[in-house]
Amino acid sequence: MAKSVIEPKDGENIIVQFSEKFEFKKNVYISVPKQYSAYVYVDEKPQFSVKPCVKERLIDLADKSFLGKVIQTVFVLKVSPRILWGVGDIQVKNNKLKEAYRVGANGDFTLDITDDKKLINGFKFGADITSDTIKSALINSIQTVARSVLGECFTETDTSVFELSSLTDDLRDKLIERINKEAAFVNLGLQIKTMTLKTFVPQEDLDMIRERINNQEDANEI
Repeated sequence: MAKSVIEPKDGENIIVQFSEKFEFKKNVYISVPKQYSAYVYVDEKPQFSVKPCVKERLIDLADKSFLGKVIQTVFVLKVSPRILWGVGDIQVKNNKLKEAYRVGANGDFTLDITDDKKLINGFKFGADITSDTIKSALINSIQTVARSVLGECFTETDTSVFELSSLTDDLRDKLIERINKEAAFVNLGLQIKTMTLKTFVPQEDLDMIRERINNQEDANEI
C-alpha cells in the first residue's frame, strides 16, 4: 500500500494553508516542520492537533475512530514575514511652535499569532491565508490608529518638524500598544510583534516653515 504524506507547501507568505481533503487511512503520514502548528479537521471542525514531526503515521497520533472519515489538515506558520504598511497626508497644526504641515509614516511589521483557531476561523475555510490576505484585513485599523497617534503627538509636541525623527521610538511603542487593542487584531488572534517606523514631511511644507522662520529672524534684526 503506497504511503501518503501530508505536509505544508513551501511559501513564506502563506500563513495558513489547507491540505486537500482525504480519507483517513492507515497509510496516511504527516510531517509538521518545527515552525508550524497543525490541526486535523472533520467537517470544518477541529478534532486534534499535531506537534512538529517527520513522517509520523497519522493513525498513531489519533483515535482509531477517525479511520474512514474524510479529514483535512490545516498548517499555521508561526514565523511571520515582514508586512509593509504606510499612511500619509496627516494634517498637523502645532500652535505651540506655530508650525502647520502634513506628515506621513511608513515601515513594516511582523506578527505573533496568539490564537491559531481565531485566525483560521476569521477567513473562508479552505482558502489559504497569505500575508497579503492578512494585510488587507488589518491595514485600515493600522492606518486609523497611525493617523490618530501621529496627529495627537505632532500637534502637542515641543519638538520642531525638523527633529521629528527623535520621536520615532516613542511613537512606535504607542502605535504597537494601541494597534494591538484593535478589534481587527483581537478577533483574528493576532498581535504586532515588531514594527519599524519612519516619518516624513513633504519638502514643500518644510520649505514654507523654514521661510517663515527666516523671515521672522530677519524682522527681529530690524
